Amino acid sequence: MMKVFLHNLKFNVGRGIYKEEHLTGTALTVDIEVDFEIQGKIENENQTISYVDLFAIVKAEISLNGELLETVAIEICNKIKVAYPIVREINITISKIQPPILNFQGQAGIHFNKVFE
Repeated sequence: MMKVFLHNLKFNVGRGIYKEEHLTGTALTVDIEVDFEIQGKIENENQTISYVDLFAIVKAEISLNGELLETVAIEICNKIKVAYPIVREINITISKIQPPILNFQGQAGIHFNKVFE
């Protein structure tokens, strides 16, 4: 099994359940790991998963206005699987850097694991 990953991607997007998050933007980080089966040696980019393509998928989905991080994680996984049928598992974590919680310090977010048969 091979893994391609992107860690600590940073975005400021209009996403969240509170209207202020859409007006001011929400600072998010994304970590994603994509596992796939390899067949022999990998000798060119067509035999692997492009982290450039992964970034483009993540950026496009996370940039859409919406509410729930759970929904965006599921959509990112679905788009990756369509683009790369060789994918066997995806782990994605989306964290809000400063969630709108009074006196809260730290990060809050979601982690989604999708295993494909």
